[in-house]
Amino acid sequence: MKRFFFVLIICLLGLSSEAQHIINFTIPVCPTVGINSANVNESQVRIFPNPAQNVLFIEIENENLFEYIEIRDIFGKCVYNTKVDFFLERPFKVNVSDFPKGVYFLLLMGCERNYRDQFIVY
Repeated sequence: MKRFFFVLIICLLGLSSEAQHIINFTIPVCPTVGINSANVNESQVRIFPNPAQNVLFIEIENENLFEYIEIRDIFGKCVYNTKVDFFLERPFKVNVSDFPKGVYFLLLMGCERNYRDQFIVY
């Protein structure tokens, strides 16, 4: 469920009351700002195999929870990101065969929930 924040802006141009303009627009707002895996039950997300060599599979119990996948290396550099429809591709596959060996952080992001986990590429 997406939430919206209604904004009312009043611009005063000059000193006369006729110069007052009111602009009303809607901004979609995601209520979560940080990455917090506490709001997602770990049994709802499954990544395998871990460690991975060629392909990492991401399986989500409720496919509507997340819209984006991001993978970061140990230094925080984003090495993979995409918008995804988990409903159409189950489980979702990420080709990690070109990733250097090491530890990576998986971030699943949605408007209302975020999830993070780590995996190893060998």
